Amino acid sequence: MIRHVLRLLRSSQPEWLLIENVPNMLRLGRGSAIAEITGSLEAAGYDWAYRTIDSRSFGLPQRRKRVYLLASAVHDPAAVLFREDHPSEDPDGAASGAWRDSAYGFYSTEGNRGVGWAIDAVPTLKGSTTVSIPSPPAIWVPGQESGRRVVRPSIEAAEALQGFPTGWTSSAPTRDRWKLVGNAVSVPVAQWIGEGLLADDGTLSVDGCPRSPRQSGAPWARAACHVGGRTWDVGVSEWPRDPGSSYVHLVELLTQHGSEPLSHRATKGFRDRLRQSRLKHSSAFMAALGEHVTLTAP
Repeated sequence: MIRHVLRLLRSSQPEWLLIENVPNMLRLGRGSAIAEITGSLEAAGYDWAYRTIDSRSFGLPQRRKRVYLLASAVHDPAAVLFREDHPSEDPDGAASGAWRDSAYGFYSTEGNRGVGWAIDAVPTLKGSTTVSIPSPPAIWVPGQESGRRVVRPSIEAAEALQGFPTGWTSSAPTRDRWKLVGNAVSVPVAQWIGEGLLADDGTLSVDGCPRSPRQSGAPWARAACHVGGRTWDVGVSEWPRDPGSSYVHLVELLTQHGSEPLSHRATKGFRDRLRQSRLKHSSAFMAALGEHVTLTAP
């Protein structure tokens, strides 16, 4: 699909091109995928810039990191993507200002290779599993009553986690709703980029942005640009904005939009895999899983 889009550039010459993908886009084929994309853009006469952005930067309690690549033949895409930078991640991986001990997101389908642990947030919402079964993240809420301490968000809560109004996907079947939400772009991130496009009157500047010439063969940085015939690694964070007081705490979102207890089967499977793995986890978390397995037993 991306090759088809790149071929169309030569005939359509759009003013802007915006591409979004997972961070693995920068590592795929040891960097050959992003090299092909950027090389094609340059051959078509386009400057480009990309940046990895975490959706939590815009107040959403979802640790969703995506690469946004912006290109133009008549504007400076770097001035749009790098115009703001407010590193807002604490050493433990939580967003600055997150509520510790309130809620923790994890992947109930994991437990042997990873956990997806997120503090006051859920890990990345996914469209579905490889067999098209909805697979929302699970959440441990220590302060809830027994039987409600290990839950999964409702589809309405998932919509809110992406920045959509609740009910945005209600006209679709439930399974498709999860896929639509999981495959979507976080609304406030798209809005921030759109605001930059509208504000680009030639006065946006990234003169103070730290950058260094890209070294051929080196791993691709989290942010980079090609402007004026030169390619640069750019020293910006994944946080264009400080979420600050706009951060929506996960327990509040669940209270407003709903959740349901994680099933016995899902909880037991995750707990058993985690027990057998060497992954780090707290004893309190394991105890909560065990309690939930007992309470939900058929």
